[in-house]
Order: sequence, then C-alpha cells, then structure tokens
Amino acid sequence: MKIIFFSVLFFLVSVVSFGQELNGRISVVTSRVDNSVNKKAFQTLQTALTNFINNRKWTADQFGPKEKIE
Repeated sequence: MKIIFFSVLFFLVSVVSFGQELNGRISVVTSRVDNSVNKKAFQTLQTALTNFINNRKWTADQFGPKEKIE
C-alpha cells in the first residue's frame, strides 16, 4: 500500500512541478528491513533518487540554486 502511495505522490510531484526546478532531500528508511539485507543498496538508492530529483532538468528555463523548490 505504501509503495502505491509513494508512486502516486512521486507522479503528482513530477506533474505539478513541471514548471520549476527541484531541490529535494530523499530519505530511505531502513529500520523495517531485515538485518540480513545489505543496507548499502538502500544508501545507493537514496543517493540515486536524490541526484535524479535535483539534477534533472524539468524545464528548458534557467533557475538559480535559490530559485529551486525545496
């Protein structure tokens, strides 16, 4: 259920923020993951998602760092 919620939320954010650049922080919470799972994969996922959100050009317009949506 949470996966569907976050997928819809991510889709809505990408549609709503079509006209502006983003400066976001992504947190992947691993507290509910079994200890036998490699937590490094989740850290890599967190870094990859943060880089995708912050470095993707959502528009052709130029925005300064302080003009991005937090």
